[in-house]
Amino acid sequence: NIHVCVVPSIWYESAPLVLCSSIAAKTPVVVSRMGGMTEIVREYENGFSFTAGDSAELAMLLSGIMMDSVILRKAPSASSQIYRTPSDYADDMVEAYREALAEYGMSEQ
Repeated sequence: NIHVCVVPSIWYESAPLVLCSSIAAKTPVVVSRMGGMTEIVREYENGFSFTAGDSAELAMLLSGIMMDSVILRKAPSASSQIYRTPSDYADDMVEAYREALAEYGMSEQ
């Protein structure tokens, strides 16, 4: 029941769980413009970004979002298009493991 999830990281993140979970829940996100988070967030489609550590920019962005309820209703529309489930990632890891074993002539046992 939240309107927007803010992930104000000041260090590089690849895909924090809170970001992926918010997108899966079709909740718009606001993230620091750092690392892999900017690859997940599509501006004005499923979220927004700001310069890491710039609290004034974050405050202005949040104020703008709160003033325009259309932005919040529109933002989650693209969320499910880019989200991959934890199961998807697990399947990828299993496949990578199997490929590595095959490359070295080893079995899964």
